Amino acid sequence: MTMTINEIADKIGEACEGRVIYDKSTLPIKLTADCYLFYGTELSEDCHLRGHCKEVRYYALTGGQCVTILKEV
Repeated sequence: MTMTINEIADKIGEACEGRVIYDKSTLPIKLTADCYLFYGTELSEDCHLRGHCKEVRYYALTGGQCVTILKEV
């Protein structure tokens, strides 16, 4: 069964829960069959306590049962 882009955005949001702030109103960009690019903000101590937050690129691998989130380095 093929998921819609909105369903994929919801799955990415669930995978980011508690680790990365992801704005679900901005849809991810499909790079390959099971890889999507999106922008998010890591919920780090520096961001949470000091307000030093930075939006960076993340990749979501959607093949299989779960979504894996990878931060671009």
